[in-house]
Amino acid sequence: MSLRQTQRDRILDLLRSREGEWVALPQILDLHIGQYNARILELRRAGIEIENKTERDQAGVTHSWYRIPKKHQQLELLKTA
Repeated sequence: MSLRQTQRDRILDLLRSREGEWVALPQILDLHIGQYNARILELRRAGIEIENKTERDQAGVTHSWYRIPKKHQQLELLKTA
């Protein structure tokens, strides 16, 4: 068994560590995962609820954030108890 985390695990760990707070896309990109969107889709298909939002600033640049809602985290804790 490999001790190396998958890209999905690294994204999931980051989102879970923020306890329902929005995680800015640059923080996800800091994980050096080239196809982060595909990994997020895989997590969603595995049943993890991941929300996202986007905003456009005055210069027209779009910013993105992702999070796992707190209610989902609480359910995950109950499953492992």
